[in-house]
Amino acid sequence: WDDGGFNFLTKNATIAPASITRQISQHIVNGADRGYYEYAKLDKGTAIDVDLFSAYNDAIDDLRLINWNRIRNANIDIYYDSLNGTGGYFMPKLMKSRGIGMNVVYSSGQEGPYPTPENLQKLSSVVKSSNNPLKIGLSNDGDADRFGVIDEYGNFVNANDVILLAGYHLAKNKERTGAVIRSQASSCQLDALADLYYLKKIETAVGFNKIGKEIEDLRENGDDILVAGEESGGLTVNGHIPEKDGIVADLIMLDLMAREQKPLSIILNEVKSQLPHSYSINNFNVPLESESKKIEIMEKFENIYQKAMNGDVRFDDRHDIDPEKTAAVRANMEKYKKGGDGYKLIFTDGSSVLVRPSGTEPIIKVYIDGIANSSDSATNNSNYLKGTVDSLLQN
Repeated sequence: WDDGGFNFLTKNATIAPASITRQISQHIVNGADRGYYEYAKLDKGTAIDVDLFSAYNDAIDDLRLINWNRIRNANIDIYYDSLNGTGGYFMPKLMKSRGIGMNVVYSSGQEGPYPTPENLQKLSSVVKSSNNPLKIGLSNDGDADRFGVIDEYGNFVNANDVILLAGYHLAKNKERTGAVIRSQASSCQLDALADLYYLKKIETAVGFNKIGKEIEDLRENGDDILVAGEESGGLTVNGHIPEKDGIVADLIMLDLMAREQKPLSIILNEVKSQLPHSYSINNFNVPLESESKKIEIMEKFENIYQKAMNGDVRFDDRHDIDPEKTAAVRANMEKYKKGGDGYKLIFTDGSSVLVRPSGTEPIIKVYIDGIANSSDSATNNSNYLKGTVDSLLQN
């Protein structure tokens, strides 16, 4: 525990699934029951030096997704904040090796290793100060498997929109195909993009290990993904490892801007204008005073779900639950975890609310996807749903 635990991966670089971690957990329990651990006696190994940068650099080239020459000639002001993580070594070196100028931004070191709007305020400020219309702020978390993106106005681009942009770029500009995978906490706007390009859609439970398993299954059958991601800031792409890579996400945003020669916010608006509906995403956590309160709230939403299955579909004055779609999502989630992972309610207008309990803290996590025919209406719809959820959480 004093080393932060261990991260087990499969030979394909997927996060170890439950079938493996259960065995590891049982081994630990068995050792604790005995009061001691048995260590296998192994011959001494040989230490070798591994050039990880060259290996990663070659892997990026093998993707054939990044046009370095186009980025170099695009005259984009690029600003990067590693948040004092491992990306601070890899990203600048990648860019320098390709002759691409990049401005490194050093945060104070007090922000923490996660690329959130609060932690990227300095990066946002620096991007806004540039007079170049083509500019972008990029960042990663501590181990660089998650991304953070700042547009030309200094606005944080939420992860759902970054995944949408990546999928659009790969489908339209790179002419790649494959399944589109997202977690149930991610916006269904990605499904709308998949429909636009006639691609397969897969929804998983929360956790990139679930996404990774779906990618492995696809590839075993000779298929692949276009893009796969989750709202917490992780994605992977066609031909890449079945695990999050924040640096690849950053590079794809650069490649997209270089290809279209437009600021990121304009590209995003153009992409969203092609979707049949507008989407307003509203995700938040609710700290609670106790674990018992968390259980009480989840029982309340279980009751709402059960009532909807029995015909009482009213959620609030504006929204009725679609029992067929809600039940289908529930059945799909049961594949990943018995009892599902919280309750996701799909409404007749396509909007949705997911309420999940934290597995480690007295916190309820809420994910709202408001859908309407215009941006303002979608935002209003999302806010109305938030008001209903707030009321249910408080009463």
